[in-house]
Amino acid sequence: MFFLVLLVVSSAAAATSPADEILRADTGNWTVGDCLLAQFAMQFVVTADNNTIPGVEPRDLIFKVPANATVQVDSASCQPTLNYLSLHWVDKSSNETHLARNLTVVFALDNSTLRESYGVSRLYGHFELAHFVQNVTKNNESTPMNITSRLDLDTGEKLEFKVSLNHSYMCSDVGDDWHVPTSLFYTFPDPPPAGTVLPANATRVEAKDVQFDAFRPKDAPKKRFQVHLQLALPLVAT
Repeated sequence: MFFLVLLVVSSAAAATSPADEILRADTGNWTVGDCLLAQFAMQFVVTADNNTIPGVEPRDLIFKVPANATVQVDSASCQPTLNYLSLHWVDKSSNETHLARNLTVVFALDNSTLRESYGVSRLYGHFELAHFVQNVTKNNESTPMNITSRLDLDTGEKLEFKVSLNHSYMCSDVGDDWHVPTSLFYTFPDPPPAGTVLPANATRVEAKDVQFDAFRPKDAPKKRFQVHLQLALPLVAT
């Protein structure tokens, strides 16, 4: 099936055995205006097997967030109740095609308790898998077609990794229970249907050396994290 070859071969993600799950991403450091500092090493592990996509042999597709990913800042990045970390980068496929990828982490203020806090309210991204021109035959006629495919990831809105306002969150390893819903989109006429939603636990987020400091006051130390709370595992809002 042409689609399966495209997904596995054209992607810049590394194919590994299920047992080989070490974190490969380097730790990056990013600044968003005066409101947000963040650092982490992060990768997304998409399990591709016969249950995910019919006909695919078991393997993990790994998408790393590079340490040199570029921050996109605009007027909406630093709002009173929402801060945005928008990262953009380009990977290369096996045929040297440039693949655009991006990830956005949304931080939200929580005023529901006497002690103000904030946390990660949403994480979403778009990972391009391939784009090229392919001759497609239909009714005995061959015509060129622009082939594109991508993965869309989105946790939806759920406040996680909470920490008190005027503090930074710090975690050495978020563990292996953080999963993000993922959908597959493409423009070529080959099953599975475009917009296919992968199984609930198909995409796992791995992150280490995590520290973030959002909603920073004007008198916060420049380019330095505020006092952190050391957490071994994610603190998830219930």
